[in-house]
Amino acid sequence: MTLHEEFAVKLKRLRTLMQTKNLDALYLKRQDDFAWLSCGGRNYVGLSDMGNCGLLVTTDAHHAIASTVESQRMMDEENLAELGFTMHAGIWHDESFEAAKLLELVPSGGIGFDYSHKIGPNLAEEIKPLRFSLTESEVEKFRMVGQLASLVIEETASSIRVGESEYAILSR
Repeated sequence: MTLHEEFAVKLKRLRTLMQTKNLDALYLKRQDDFAWLSCGGRNYVGLSDMGNCGLLVTTDAHHAIASTVESQRMMDEENLAELGFTMHAGIWHDESFEAAKLLELVPSGGIGFDYSHKIGPNLAEEIKPLRFSLTESEVEKFRMVGQLASLVIEETASSIRVGESEYAILSR
């Protein structure tokens, strides 16, 4: 399964939820949802569960909204350009930019969110199950990570000597 095929599966799931909820768009900004929809992208710096770039999915397009500080990095490093997102960047200290851009892109205001937002309903609990059924490529990624973790554990375990402290093991 290619990156684009995986992304198409995820868009279909989101658009089905939009139809069910009678919405024109969904806006995902939580780290977990961003990583899922962008097929492994990272929209955060630090420890917050909210990212600094949101992904807006409409019935016929997909957009990214970020500050000018983060916008180019998001497009270049987090799969957004490759996946065909249109970036909308605003000045980081303009607190009204994000909401204004959302309403410009979805004039009806029919937007669901993966967090609490004054424009529309919080659908975090409805979005979460969409991530539970793994795509073929996600299953393959888990297998690869499992194999690599197994190799590292085997190599480390076989190199430990009787009486060696955990700090000595870590120092190697």
